[in-house]
Amino acid sequence: MIIQCTNPTCKSSIPVPDGSSYVVCPICNTWHFPSDFDSASDNALMGNIDYGLPAEPNSSPAPPPANESPYPQYQTHDAVGIPSFEPTFHQPEAVVQKEKTTIGSVILPNGAKLQLKVGRNIIGRNDLPNTEPTVSRKHCVIEVSPTSDGSKWSYLLYDIGALEGKGSTNKVYIFGRSLPLGMSEKIAVFNGTVFSLGNVKLTLHCPV
Repeated sequence: MIIQCTNPTCKSSIPVPDGSSYVVCPICNTWHFPSDFDSASDNALMGNIDYGLPAEPNSSPAPPPANESPYPQYQTHDAVGIPSFEPTFHQPEAVVQKEKTTIGSVILPNGAKLQLKVGRNIIGRNDLPNTEPTVSRKHCVIEVSPTSDGSKWSYLLYDIGALEGKGSTNKVYIFGRSLPLGMSEKIAVFNGTVFSLGNVKLTLHCPV
């Protein structure tokens, strides 16, 4: 039995030994199965079958058409062509600096907030919404620093005199205490502490 190679670039005649279940074209190495060839006329029908093997064992694949990219296409978020997949390797979490809003604030009588920062926060007349003659231009200090384990913040309240040597005119009072803070006295305060600068009452709001 002789069959014709189905590779359209070869089409060589291939002798098939009796009882063989398959035969390989000696020219292009295309595999054939004689049982698929019922007659010589069937060979013409099978001529369009492409088994996907190259015409030559060591030949290079044909280049893609000019209008097609040789690279695989991925689903993208935009028209630039950047792949939208996320990397699967572990990425360390970004170190996020604590925002001022997480450190604390001072609540003013009108509900406004003075955001605190790490270090010394000097509070005085210019920080209030309305001019208040009983409040000095620099009246008190709230000093914010991290605790020993670094997990929270600690707060110290003291008169401006403990920092600059000259105290405020109308002193600093803490709710529940009759005497004002001394010139060099620094007292720890916490969330909800109410204190007054002259006639202005303020409240410390901070993480607990």
